[in-house]
Amino acid sequence: SIIADENDSDEETEDEKDGDMKYEDSKEEERAIGEYATLGIQLSHAIMPTFVVIEHPPRELSDKMGSALKEFRLWGYENEDGTGKRHNWGKYMYQIDTNKSVQTFEIPRFEGEDERKVPVVKSVVLGIDSNWGEDYICLYRVRVHGKEVM
Repeated sequence: SIIADENDSDEETEDEKDGDMKYEDSKEEERAIGEYATLGIQLSHAIMPTFVVIEHPPRELSDKMGSALKEFRLWGYENEDGTGKRHNWGKYMYQIDTNKSVQTFEIPRFEGEDERKVPVVKSVVLGIDSNWGEDYICLYRVRVHGKEVM
C-alpha cells in the first residue's frame, strides 16, 4: 500500500496539468482490477478526493517510455482495505507524447442539491489496462489528493 503524503498540497503546479484525457471502452461490466496490473492504495485518512497525480520518469532520464502506463481506471472505496461501497471514477490515458511526465487526473463529482459532491473514501485502486509497448510497467509515483474528512 502507498500512504497519501499528508504534506502534499491540493493545488496542482503548472507542470502537473495535463488535460485529463479519458479513453473509451466497450466492456459492459467494470471489473475492479486492471487487465495488466492493479495497485491498491490505503490512504492515511478519509478524504473527499479531488485528483490523482501519476508520474513516470521523464524522457531525459528514461529511454524506456514504452514502460509507462497507458490506459487505466480509478476506483475509490469507503474502507481502508478496498472493501465497502465502490465508486467508479472512470477511465483515463497517460500520455507519453508530451513533455509532462507528471500528469494530473481529476476525480469526477456528481451534482448534488446545492453543490458538487464527491464521496468520502479511505482507499483507492488503480487498474492498469495497458502500457506503451514494453513487457513491464514502470510507475515512479502515484499521489492521491483531496480534502481531509474528520
